[in-house]
Amino acid sequence: MSAQKPELYTKNELMDKLAQNGLFVGLVTLEEQMSKLKIDPIFENEAGEEMFDVSAYEMLAEVVTTSKVEAEVVQEPISVQTQPLQQPMAQPMVPSENAFKLDISESTLDMIARKIAKKVVKQVDVIYSDKGDKEQNTAQDEQQEKMNEKLEASEKENQRLRMLLREANYNLNLYKPAPFGLYKFTGKKRREQ
Repeated sequence: MSAQKPELYTKNELMDKLAQNGLFVGLVTLEEQMSKLKIDPIFENEAGEEMFDVSAYEMLAEVVTTSKVEAEVVQEPISVQTQPLQQPMAQPMVPSENAFKLDISESTLDMIARKIAKKVVKQVDVIYSDKGDKEQNTAQDEQQEKMNEKLEASEKENQRLRMLLREANYNLNLYKPAPFGLYKFTGKKRREQ
């Protein structure tokens, strides 16, 4: 089995490859997405350019595609309303216990689940590419069962995280901003039995 040379790209090559697929992104936007996704370079070449692998390209392509679709869906302009302060603030703003920002979305969870599934498939391909005697096949079958169990566990964890995300978003929407950086509970209180 011969070693396959991995595909590596510089930032400019990533932008070119995205452009070939109809996803036009500027350098600033590319760097913003890379920092949001926490994509780090694999290494720097002799010229000092940062090199990225195929998974970085795939993640960027997926994020740019989803953001492009979301931009097409939002057609109405967003209006910003400002309200003048009626009296000067005497006290400094203190953040509320309920003031938090959730930075995980369902699309992010889906992307993570797909990446995990791809890695599992690649590992299975590597295991089954080398065929051998019965002992090796039984060991591979056991490894396959373990990988299937891990995959099922990760799918269950993904479903659990989605449920928690929905619940957190629901709870977050129960609180509306009030003056002085505080939040006001606007939903109905649940009765506990």
